[in-house]
Amino acid sequence: MFILSILAALWLIVAPFLFSFASTAMWISVIGGVVAGLAIALQSWGAQRHYVTALVGVVMIVAAFFFSGTALWSALIAGAVLAVAGFLAARGGAGGAPKAAA
Repeated sequence: MFILSILAALWLIVAPFLFSFASTAMWISVIGGVVAGLAIALQSWGAQRHYVTALVGVVMIVAAFFFSGTALWSALIAGAVLAVAGFLAARGGAGGAPKAAA
């Protein structure tokens, strides 16, 4: 799931430029991808970062319904991947187990 999360975050950053999203959809997608990417990069410091990734996914799913065309499907699919991967990793499943406190 870690690799899927990284790919989804990268997709959110790259897709607006590949498909010429409208200005608002572009910025929401890029910012969501950057925040998710940072949370994924910092996930080794604790489960709280997984919840950030999941929250970005949920925000992208909700935002998708304000978009149209390719931007809608891009945000919906990437958001679903991030939400599921974030929640699973935060629960300790799917290869994203949080580190135990020492």
